[in-house]
Amino acid sequence: MSTLQRNVLRLICGALALAILFAAPGARAFPEKPIRLVVPQPPGGVPDTIARVLGNMLSKRLDWNVVVENRPGAAGILAAELVAKAPPDGHTLFIADYGALAINPSLYAKLPYDPVKDFAPVTLAASGGLFLVTNAALPVHSVKELIAYIKANPGLPFGSAGNGTLHHLGLELFRLLAGVKVTHVPYKGAAQLVSALLSGDISVSLVALPSALPHVKTSKLRLLAVSEAKRSATLPDVPTIAEAGVPGYDT
Repeated sequence: MSTLQRNVLRLICGALALAILFAAPGARAFPEKPIRLVVPQPPGGVPDTIARVLGNMLSKRLDWNVVVENRPGAAGILAAELVAKAPPDGHTLFIADYGALAINPSLYAKLPYDPVKDFAPVTLAASGGLFLVTNAALPVHSVKELIAYIKANPGLPFGSAGNGTLHHLGLELFRLLAGVKVTHVPYKGAAQLVSALLSGDISVSLVALPSALPHVKTSKLRLLAVSEAKRSATLPDVPTIAEAGVPGYDT
């Protein structure tokens, strides 16, 4: 982790600490029980990593017990419902992602929580695009080669971190714009998704850079492109999917 990243995390933890303290009722001691950071995905994924780094730093800042609680399942609905129904006393925080707050309201007719009314945003913890990666055994080295390979081998397994996630919707957008046929294989979370990529159970996926980069460096996975409209500042030599062969693509 770079010095800049550490400083940003310290600022975020400071904002969280102040928000928690000011949110607590003035007549009561705070904190009076462990603070929970609820994560809508299994251990090992990027949200879980963010929660554990923040939890550790927040615990030191407040000198109090901060617990990371993983509540995966139902595209983040289980975790979101838990936090929405928790007492509004500053002891339960949600590592909320795009799925629970932005995607689910468009996919489900009825949710057990209101993404606007039931939550009070504190701060942005992290942001970033996904990266198109393949198992290194797949004989492709570019987006155009991948498209040609899928057209020659329709139904190629393409994994995601669950139905309705950005990984899944990014896949569907790629399928539509590239005009290819793939088989969607959903997993419980990013950790399981990357394991499936490494084992060869699936051949292609969109994953967050922290999950993919260690395996790209060991040549077990091959990095083809970034999903956003602009190149990544971390890896500026990696093209976007749009400029690499799928015009208009932006996830």
